[in-house]
Amino acid sequence: ARFRAGYVSVPDWAEDAPARACVIATHDGVRQVHSYDLTTGSLTVATDRPAGTTDATISHDGEWLWWFDDADGDEHGVWRAQPFGSAPGAGLASPLDLPAAYSAGLLLGRAGAVVVGSSDDDGTQIHAFTLTDEGSTAVGRMLYAHEEDAGAAALSQDGAWVAIEHSERGDSRHPALRVLQVADGVVVADLDDGDGLGLGAVDFAPLEGDARLLVQHERAGRPELLIWNV
Repeated sequence: ARFRAGYVSVPDWAEDAPARACVIATHDGVRQVHSYDLTTGSLTVATDRPAGTTDATISHDGEWLWWFDDADGDEHGVWRAQPFGSAPGAGLASPLDLPAAYSAGLLLGRAGAVVVGSSDDDGTQIHAFTLTDEGSTAVGRMLYAHEEDAGAAALSQDGAWVAIEHSERGDSRHPALRVLQVADGVVVADLDDGDGLGLGAVDFAPLEGDARLLVQHERAGRPELLIWNV
């Protein structure tokens, strides 16, 4: 009975439209993406993929749902966007001009800012996009590429900086952090605790121009938090 029980995720709220959220919930026995409108209480199913859809988020303005479209749940695919409140397949778009790959993070900012990580047999790449409309396709600029694992982890409130987790030392279980300028990929700062100690970027402070990043570390042999003034 537990395995057949319905599932509802914690809502992922749109920062600039607090009555709208993206929710993963069971639909016809499979987990799918839903639009959740707090003003009406409606939960509208947005995807109906046979293997389910579990990796999704919502744009800052609440107008678009973003979800990862992989082949039969194999985690290799592309990011799709569709209008909030739409039915499965309605208004579906592929805004990012990138080939199918394994997801290495998706970060949405204001004014159409998107930073996305993708990985394949050749390593990891992180691109930045500026979308005028999520319904159209934009060509991105590469910010980072390396043969080892990496991922886009946090975007500053003003969209100027992105924190990435990388394993350039060859230890993907204990990554280091690097902050890049989104405009041109120039390195802002690095933080590395060395062999056997990993770091994870949680989020930037929710204030424009605030350079503080919440970080999870392992310096005491267990997960703890620190604030890094980048």
